[in-house]
Amino acid sequence: MSNTPAPDEESDERVSLIGVEAEETSTSTSTSSSGDRLGTTAKLRFAMAIALNAVPTDLVLTQAPFIFQAYYRADALLVGLIGTLAGFYNMANGLPIANAADRGWLNARLPWLFPLETWGRRAPWILLGMPFNSLAGVMVLFPPMAAGSQWLPVWYGLLLVIYFTGHTATTQQF
Repeated sequence: MSNTPAPDEESDERVSLIGVEAEETSTSTSTSSSGDRLGTTAKLRFAMAIALNAVPTDLVLTQAPFIFQAYYRADALLVGLIGTLAGFYNMANGLPIANAADRGWLNARLPWLFPLETWGRRAPWILLGMPFNSLAGVMVLFPPMAAGSQWLPVWYGLLLVIYFTGHTATTQQF
């Protein structure tokens, strides 16, 4: 026999779900027991968007240096140096973006678009970061200059800054 109540009874007991404590209630309101205001459909859309974020991430972080050197004939030393400098930028950009998200900066500036009660403080940043990541992925594939141009490393640096800004906005809440 189990000590758990019947499914039709209200329960505030803690249930272990894959090692995580969660409250289980049998209320049928639009908000979950943890107070979330986003429904299941909205959560699934966010999950899909974050999963699709992996495509430009893979393209920019793992393939772009190779593509720029092998196919666009960019100087390998400059591509490596710019990638290193962009890594330092990535290290520094998290603090201002996280600070702005924690303070609800987008919610305060655009309350008609991102009401705090509906979106929370972090979700607008996820939405804002996704286009940056996608733009950086497109920039890898379509540089505006000819192969072998001396400006290719600059283009590579620009796309890394755009990517790291979007990626930090998208993932800083984790």
